[in-house]
Amino acid sequence: MAQQVEQAFADLIAHVQPLPAERVPVTAALGRVAAADVTAPHQLPGFRRAAMDGYVCHEFDVGAASPAHPVRLRVSGEVRMGEPPGEGPDPGEAWSITTGGAMPLRGDRVVPIEWVRRYGDELVMERPAEAKRHIAEPGEDLPLGAPVLYAGKVTSAAAVAALAGAGIRDVSVHRRPRIALLSTGDELVESRDGADAPSGRIFNSNAYALTGELESIGGLVDYRGIVPDRPEALREAFNETVDAGYDVILSTGGVSVGPHDKVPRTWLDLGVKRIIGRIDLKPGGPFFAGLVGSMWVIGL
Repeated sequence: MAQQVEQAFADLIAHVQPLPAERVPVTAALGRVAAADVTAPHQLPGFRRAAMDGYVCHEFDVGAASPAHPVRLRVSGEVRMGEPPGEGPDPGEAWSITTGGAMPLRGDRVVPIEWVRRYGDELVMERPAEAKRHIAEPGEDLPLGAPVLYAGKVTSAAAVAALAGAGIRDVSVHRRPRIALLSTGDELVESRDGADAPSGRIFNSNAYALTGELESIGGLVDYRGIVPDRPEALREAFNETVDAGYDVILSTGGVSVGPHDKVPRTWLDLGVKRIIGRIDLKPGGPFFAGLVGSMWVIGL
């Protein structure tokens, strides 16, 4: 009796064990499954910084600026990106600063460049600068100890950026599964440039579709070619593949109930424990999934 797809999937998941973990550079973590939670070892930003291009000044100088009472300040310095911020402006002065620049020791307001008129070294301001509005505080983007990546989650491009931004150089991920792929069937031949398939035979295409799908989700696929439908040929090929130590052996063809569909019987004779047989799905109902040790054997 065919098994419902949902139950078959649940049975598969119940028998799955995570692959061992390995550490990889953050640059190689994209698309990999995190093996452990990762928390921020540093806060981000790590210092108080400007969130706009503009000028650092003092609230007591600019808090009452208006069109009726414009404020004039002398530009006496600047904050350079990547350098220590320095002491900062004295009362009645301003320092220029760019987005991301570290706030100097003196100065508690950032006035956006769009809010002022500059004449040489003099600024004219006609509106007050709001407290903290244009300043990013330490830890505002990512507090110390905040989660950056959760175990079991696929590492996205955004997660890679967050890991790098938090100063993390490498991360623990699950090893990529090693998958052996075999095509079975006397009717199959490999494609040949421009040549027709022999009469009664077809070019093998499923192996290439499966290789692409599996590699796109992180699998390491080793395509081992076409195996004839003969039981002795299947047994030899399957034995060799088991001995090679893959995580998954995936075969196509030969899993239905026809006179030449020998794949399930061959696997059972080799000691594979069947987990799932036929499933209630059209097309795709003929199916085989089992375990030999910790190695999965799947027949499509």
